[in-house]
Amino acid sequence: RLEVDLAGVVLEWQCRDPQVDRRRIQAVAQAAARQTRGWIEAALARAAALGVDPVGFGAALHRQDPATWRTIRTQWRAWVRDLRPELTVTFHVRGQQLTVSAP
Repeated sequence: RLEVDLAGVVLEWQCRDPQVDRRRIQAVAQAAARQTRGWIEAALARAAALGVDPVGFGAALHRQDPATWRTIRTQWRAWVRDLRPELTVTFHVRGQQLTVSAP
C-alpha cells in the first residue's frame, strides 16, 4: 500500500466570480491528486518493467521479516515486476495567494 499526501498553495486564481468557494478549492485539489496519481502510476509501471523497487518494499520486508526475505530475495526482481501496490493520493489546498477577478 502506497499513500501519498500532498499540500500546496494556489499561486494565482483568475475567474469571473471574485469569490473562491470551498467547492472550487476541492475541485482544484481533486484535479491535482488525479494528475499526481497518473504520474506516480506511470513511474511505478516503468520501474516494474525494469524490475526496480522504487519505494523500498524489499528493504521493508527485509527489516520486518528477515526469514521471509531470505526465502524470496533471489526472486525479488521477478516479483517486483508484478507488484501493483494500492495507491492513494490526496491533495490539500492550503490557501491561495493572488485572486484576481476578470473585468
